Amino acid sequence: MAGRKLADAIAATQRIINRLGSEDRCTIVAFDSHVSVLADGGLMSDAQRDLVRHALTRLTSGGSTNLAGGWDAATRILLTHHRTDAYVSRAILLTDGNANVGIRDPQALGQQAAVYAQRGVSTSAYGLGRGYNEDALLEMSRSGMGNHQFIEQSSDIDGFFGQELQELFAVSLTTASLTAHVPTGYTCDVVGGIPSHREDATLRIDIGSMVSLEQRNVYLRIMPLSLTARGPQELQLTFAGVDSAQQVQSIESMVGWTLTDSTDAAKYPVNTDVEQEATLIDLAHTRAEANRLNQEGRYGEAGDYVRQRQQRSAVYATYAFYENSAADFERPIDAYMSKKRIAREHMSTRFSTKDLAELKKHLADLYRDGASQAEIDTAQSMVDIMTRLILGPHHS
Repeated sequence: MAGRKLADAIAATQRIINRLGSEDRCTIVAFDSHVSVLADGGLMSDAQRDLVRHALTRLTSGGSTNLAGGWDAATRILLTHHRTDAYVSRAILLTDGNANVGIRDPQALGQQAAVYAQRGVSTSAYGLGRGYNEDALLEMSRSGMGNHQFIEQSSDIDGFFGQELQELFAVSLTTASLTAHVPTGYTCDVVGGIPSHREDATLRIDIGSMVSLEQRNVYLRIMPLSLTARGPQELQLTFAGVDSAQQVQSIESMVGWTLTDSTDAAKYPVNTDVEQEATLIDLAHTRAEANRLNQEGRYGEAGDYVRQRQQRSAVYATYAFYENSAADFERPIDAYMSKKRIAREHMSTRFSTKDLAELKKHLADLYRDGASQAEIDTAQSMVDIMTRLILGPHHS
């Protein structure tokens, strides 16, 4: 990072520092071929603030991009303070280049981000310009329970950093999770690739941090085994998280159903809103992988992948979203549209009301950029559903 990009990044960081209080901690790490710790997580006293400001003025551009090394160094420093002082801890990564030193594999970076998230430090990854690897940043932010955005112009860094800090100040629940105790004779899958963990009949879905008044939908696909007896059954759900007073809060709920034959089942209405919502979440996860194949020039494979994913469920097969998306991926997509798409898909898989404003902005960008009608229709459907969640069933 150099020139105007570096100057804007430094200015945005300075403004974040100015908004931190004396009880906050800030770690700043710069990385090129090497990793340099500019702020070691000390409390933001006046002296520490002046020290950090001075360190930032000495930043210069470098040659290579040791993305994993810089992120790892910052996160480890955050971890030293996280548990003892009960902080809401997040690593905010900004890069304009493709990692070419250290760990570069997106899956490996995602796995490390998941480990850090489980220990209490989430990761948000921001890509600046068109030279970074969106697959790597997507895996880090998705597994790290943070945000991911494509920043087209460096002058926009300040706005995104401001949103990130505002969200951190509004966090009311950390390390939130939803645990499903699956009854014998059934399988249970999470729709949309949300990070989850299985242990025997227990499925835990990692939610991460939640801000005040946030609504988030999680969809489960429950399937009976071939010999499962018909009759009533229940799924026990436990939602838990740590509040601002460091107290564990939890609530339990039971979801019931009756397993019957197709003739009896046909007598009952189907909630098509829920079907469509679950379909769009699965499609967002599907499109992220198809985007990767497309960017590698594997256009036919990208389209086939979307169609194969659709056939996993009779519900998914009823919607045209998949076929329209498959056709989109069977032709070249430029880097700009690819990066915008990945950022939008990340928000869509979370299905959180806090993302509504940004999804509306993405929709406006699609119209502006002349995106395909399939892209626009899918994004519009997601915005409509999010709006219904906030305002009620009669709004769109």
